[in-house]
Amino acid sequence: KKLPLIYLAANSGARIGVAEEVKACFKVGWSDESSPENGFQYVYLTPEDYARIGSSVIAHEMRLASGKTRWVIDAIVGKEDGLGVENLSGSGAIASAYSRAYKETFTLTYVTGRTVGIGAYLARLGMRCIQRLDQPIILTGFSALNKLLGREVYSSHMQLGGPKIMATNGVVHLTVSDDLEGVSAILNWLSCIPPHLGGPIPVLNPSDPPERPVEYFPETSCDPRAAICGTLDSNGNWKGGIFDRDSFVETLEGWARTVVTGRAKLGGIPVGIVAVETQTVMQAGSTIVENLRTYGQPVFVYIPMMGELRGGAWVVVDSRINSDQIEMYAERTAKGNVLEPEGIIEIKFRKKELIECMGRLDQQLISLNEKLHEAKSNGGHAKAESLRQEIQLREKQLLPVYTQIATKFAELHDTSLRMAAKGVIKEVVDWDRSRSFFYRRLRRRISENSLVKTVNDAAGDQLSYKSAMDLIKRWFFDSNVAKGREDAWANDEAFFSWKDDTRNYNEKLQELRVQKVLLQLTNIGSSASDMQALPRGLAALLSKMEPSSRKQIANEIRKVLS
Repeated sequence: KKLPLIYLAANSGARIGVAEEVKACFKVGWSDESSPENGFQYVYLTPEDYARIGSSVIAHEMRLASGKTRWVIDAIVGKEDGLGVENLSGSGAIASAYSRAYKETFTLTYVTGRTVGIGAYLARLGMRCIQRLDQPIILTGFSALNKLLGREVYSSHMQLGGPKIMATNGVVHLTVSDDLEGVSAILNWLSCIPPHLGGPIPVLNPSDPPERPVEYFPETSCDPRAAICGTLDSNGNWKGGIFDRDSFVETLEGWARTVVTGRAKLGGIPVGIVAVETQTVMQAGSTIVENLRTYGQPVFVYIPMMGELRGGAWVVVDSRINSDQIEMYAERTAKGNVLEPEGIIEIKFRKKELIECMGRLDQQLISLNEKLHEAKSNGGHAKAESLRQEIQLREKQLLPVYTQIATKFAELHDTSLRMAAKGVIKEVVDWDRSRSFFYRRLRRRISENSLVKTVNDAAGDQLSYKSAMDLIKRWFFDSNVAKGREDAWANDEAFFSWKDDTRNYNEKLQELRVQKVLLQLTNIGSSASDMQALPRGLAALLSKMEPSSRKQIANEIRKVLS
């Protein structure tokens, strides 16, 4: 219905998590079993645990000299959906939908509470944005960033995404002090736009007479704001500007420094204003999501060797932004998630949980805890206190290595194997074959796209990209080339051979053209006035045809009429 869309933003961004069923039972392959403080080589599952939760991990079997078996974890997938990159894929779909909404109707965001991650991207994608002075727009929290940077750089979310940042960078059009002022700003903005896209402009009865003269006169240089909305002179008298008094609302004041921009009323009629302001410098930006969403050619997103793609950087290139054209791939060593491992463990594997992990895995701590329990039962308070101190000392000694273990555990959620397992990338593409892989894939996609265009031309642009591709697949599988084999579609040479011989699908295209013309004629038949014009239109069409073609068409029409 193309009604205005108001987004009230207050959210915490993409969900993050770890596989709790693996976290509860994984074991550590120590460099030296007797001295865990010397580090570890890998994390693993016992055969019993692997039999129970093997579907949650990607692991390989290791046999020890002692004959025991360990399942070394290569990647953690998790039994529950919603632990990492799959949430970013969902965020990509949301970003695509909101970006499309901006093109189809009026969108306006009011940041009434802290907005994080995808919520922050939506605030930008909707373009028009109002921010409450005490609420930030951020991609990642300041504490997670400090952890990643290794020092205390930021002390609050406001340093990252407060109005002083977002208004200066052009993300925010207006700032307000509270929700009442925010809602008033929304209503004021709505009073300047049609009730629906393409509707009539809302014209209000002006409180400022349209006939009054402009009373502001510049003395040396023109103040653009005074020229727009008027000002007080040295005696306190009002000198009206060009537009209705008190109607001007300036936007992007802190960003577009070379212009004064905003909305006002002129005799009650809403107008947009751009006035020259040459005192300082202006800057500009672009929207990646929008360009990708509307792109009509194949797009390959490849996370290369040792590359990382996380959080908002993933969202703006995710395949669901334009699933018809974008395909995502990753090299085997590539990583991706909502946050870096250091940030994940800051939230999902905190010190308390590290200590619990030590208590589960470290034999010395297990023994000390058993002795502490026994001392408490026997009433040995002095002994118990001594044991507590020993436990705390051991925990302090092990904390650095267990922090490394937690980081490794979080890293195992970042792997390209997990990305492929969750379906957010199409395939893991090794670095050494990436050139040939993408060459073949590009040839295939270009060939597919050209056939999709042919199908759409035949159908009269009535089909979506997916519908056209579904038709092409059905024709291909029904052909002698494929012979009904499902794996034939993945064979590029078989597809090229089928596609290049147009006899394989010419009749199908002709059927689409017949359906297209039938639809057009049906539409003509539903209108009495169009039916009256049909004979003359048909005569004009025949007169422009070659004699042989005209004769053929005339014969076909006679057959139908007889």
